[in-house]
Amino acid sequence: MSIRQSIIRLLAAAILLAAAALPAGAAKHFVNGRIAFTSTRDGNSEIYVMNPNGGAQTRLTDDPAEDIDAAWSPDGTRIAFARLDRHGAVRTVHVMNADGSGDTALAFQGSRRPAWSPDGKQIAFDSFRDKDITAATEIYIMAADGTNQTRLTENDGSNFGPAWSPDGRSIAFTCQVDAPLGPGSICVMNPDGTGIRALTENRRGVDLNPSFSPDGRKIVFERFETAVSVRRDVMIMFHRPASGSCAI
Repeated sequence: MSIRQSIIRLLAAAILLAAAALPAGAAKHFVNGRIAFTSTRDGNSEIYVMNPNGGAQTRLTDDPAEDIDAAWSPDGTRIAFARLDRHGAVRTVHVMNADGSGDTALAFQGSRRPAWSPDGKQIAFDSFRDKDITAATEIYIMAADGTNQTRLTENDGSNFGPAWSPDGRSIAFTCQVDAPLGPGSICVMNPDGTGIRALTENRRGVDLNPSFSPDGRKIVFERFETAVSVRRDVMIMFHRPASGSCAI
C-alpha cells in the first residue's frame, strides 16, 4: 500500500470519527423551542425531539435503517433528515412533520445531510448519485417538495455538508478538490452553484461541518490538522460575502 493510500484511508477514518462524535446528532437550528437529535437508545439511530431542558423526549421515527442528520425547517413545522441502511450505501433524504407524521422520501441515490434555505423553499443536500464510489459526493439543491433537483458542484474530489447563510445568499460546505477523502477545506458558493471559492486552506487534514453565526458574519467549523490526527479543533472565522476570507 502506498503512502498516499495510507493517508487517504486514515483521513477517511478521521472523517467518520468526526461525524460519529457529533453530540447526539443535534439539529443545527430550531425556532419552536424543541431540539431534534439522533439517538441509538432503542437499538439503532432514530430521530427524537426534546425540550431545551432535556424534558419531554419523544421518538419520531421507527425504521430498521439509520435515521440521522435532523434539520428543522425555518418555521419549525417540519424536519428533514437522512435515512441510511446499515452500510451507508443506500441513503435517502426525507421530510416529516414536527410530530413525526407524514414521513416522505424526497431525494434518493445516496443522499444525506439536508439543509433548509432560510425561507424554507429549498433544501440543499449531498449525494454520490453521479459518482463512481460512495465516498465521493456533490452538493445538490431541490425544492422543499423534492422537485427540481439540481447539482451545484462538480470536481474530481468530494463536496459535502452544505450550510446556508442566514440571508440565503451563500452555501458553505467542505470541498475536497483533488480526490475523495483527501485534504478538505471550507468553501462557499452562491445558491446556484456559481462563485465557488475556498475560505480555508487545509492541505494535510480536513475542515468540515461549517455553520454560520446568526448575523452571517462568522462561520464555525471543525478542523483535523492532519490525516493521522484524532484531535479535532473548533475554529471560527470571519466571513466576507464579497471576497471570502479566513481570519481565525
